[in-house]
Amino acid sequence: MSTEKAETIPLAAGRRHRTACFASELTWGRIVATYSLDVCEEGAFMNVRVAVALFAMSCGSAHAGFDQWTYEKTSDPFSGGEKVEVDYSTSMRSGIFITCDTAGNGLDVRAIAGWEYDPALKAMKPAGKFAFDGEVLFGAEGVTGAFGPNIAGVQFDLAAKDAAAFSAAMKSARSQIAVQDGISNKPHLLTARGSTKAGDELLKCLSTQRKDEAAAASADEGDTTAVTAGINMAVFLGYLVALEKKCPEYRIRPELTEFKGVDPAILETAALHLAGETVDAQAEIANISCESVAAKIVETSGLSSDELWSMQ
Repeated sequence: MSTEKAETIPLAAGRRHRTACFASELTWGRIVATYSLDVCEEGAFMNVRVAVALFAMSCGSAHAGFDQWTYEKTSDPFSGGEKVEVDYSTSMRSGIFITCDTAGNGLDVRAIAGWEYDPALKAMKPAGKFAFDGEVLFGAEGVTGAFGPNIAGVQFDLAAKDAAAFSAAMKSARSQIAVQDGISNKPHLLTARGSTKAGDELLKCLSTQRKDEAAAASADEGDTTAVTAGINMAVFLGYLVALEKKCPEYRIRPELTEFKGVDPAILETAALHLAGETVDAQAEIANISCESVAAKIVETSGLSSDELWSMQ
């Protein structure tokens, strides 16, 4: 990975952008990336999502458990491990989603609030809490993001010790599991129906995760790099989409929707941040000419206009 410093795009005061760094890290100019952009018939981007349904970040699922805990186990060809995905859907737009990967470390717990994402949430550091049968187990700081069709949510990354305590408490819960996501005015109040089997599967997954400290440290470093690259990708794509919405003649070239080769972890992070970055970019370029915005994108990405857009 390149250690090149990110540049500042002076489209609006006070906001830093990382598209130049992303271009260098992922050899953007040489087309090494994987993501999908949906284009409407009129040519404006009406919906943007990472390939393969945001890599399981969409709220909807054929296996989703409504008012009960369900789980699904799948082999992950990218991590080389087995994933256990646990979910509890309170509606088509809200619920709790938990992921454990035997090739990873700890758990990812996502609380989907059910209402539309607001860019103001980006600056928040939500303080979450987890309670089982009326007893608070522990609290955790989360990260806000937009999930699926721009639904607000929070992701909590639980390290091995907390992940094990969480899973054990889920397995032994008798009546209620509650999650306070830190952004909603009410907690997620869930029944314990199905939690015994789901918690047991999470514990089995955690028990087979890597124990070697050096391997874990290396994985943590890789996760940090993937998060940075994913945010860079989201910022870059956010400006491209915002420009096309403002100026339909700047239609992103179809080739930019078919590239392969990026770590799925990068794509997952990009999906989490893309909706918010697009909204932010739209606000920033609202009073700037199309030509000026396009010139800045070309300048910071290292790509030519012909490589970026099919002019209408």
